[in-house]
Amino acid sequence: MSREVINLKSKLSGYRCEDLKVLNVGAGGDAVVGLPPQLREIEFRQLDHLDAYAPALDKTRGVKWNAETVNFILEDIRNFDFSDYDLLIMFDVVEHLPKADALDLLRKAKRAVVFIPLETGELMDGEGIPFGCHLSRWTEQEFIDLGFRTQVLKNFHDYHGHFDAMWAEK
Repeated sequence: MSREVINLKSKLSGYRCEDLKVLNVGAGGDAVVGLPPQLREIEFRQLDHLDAYAPALDKTRGVKWNAETVNFILEDIRNFDFSDYDLLIMFDVVEHLPKADALDLLRKAKRAVVFIPLETGELMDGEGIPFGCHLSRWTEQEFIDLGFRTQVLKNFHDYHGHFDAMWAEK
């Protein structure tokens, strides 16, 4: 089965990335580490990587990033003030938060690019990795109601059956 290609550069084409202060939330997750060279090729003014799990953040430290300033922050996004960032990048993040916390985060974000699974079966268990469990399930309509533009990627994931993924941006 072929699946749609994730093209981060095209999703950010409307931004002057070289002027942006960006927070890459959940920076050490496989989705984000797997996105280079796309993410690391984009030139940002400042790119801060935030993760609540130190070993995951360490994976991100091992990548060369194309930003004037790069920082690595070990903290839970729920305790972090991200109000001065121009853009939040959240790939496979919000489903790892309780729904109420994730909704609060999404409402507070001025501009955000989100990639998320639209799981229909059992939620992923995280395989023993701290912060690895999926704690909330999402629909496209929930993101639309929050003011996001969306694009569903049909049958993107193959984990306990096939299910969709979604880009969302505001």
